Amino acid sequence: MSIKSQITEFLKLDELKENFLKLIEAKFELKKLEIQEKALPKAADAIFIALKIMASLLAYIFFWILVIVLFGVYFNLHVISAALVFGLHLIILIFIIFNADKFKVIIKTALEKLL
Repeated sequence: MSIKSQITEFLKLDELKENFLKLIEAKFELKKLEIQEKALPKAADAIFIALKIMASLLAYIFFWILVIVLFGVYFNLHVISAALVFGLHLIILIFIIFNADKFKVIIKTALEKLL
């Protein structure tokens, strides 16, 4: 036997190398689990918020459809009621566009509170 193989056998370098690789793999798995543990509740919250936004948007749309239909039925103003609702939303959109900086600040502070 050569001296190199005797030293390797004596110090058990192969086992040391295998144990070191297993340690690195275990630490990697642990870090992955820690990240998942932190990310899963935030992902669930984000999905829930998205669902609430979609449901609210649908309710909003159907509410305004109902308003248009009611105006059309009771006041016989089918086209005018749709134009009034469109005009109202156009005014709201213009207001949001002209105050975009304020809305960005509000959204940024809300997101900072959330996170």
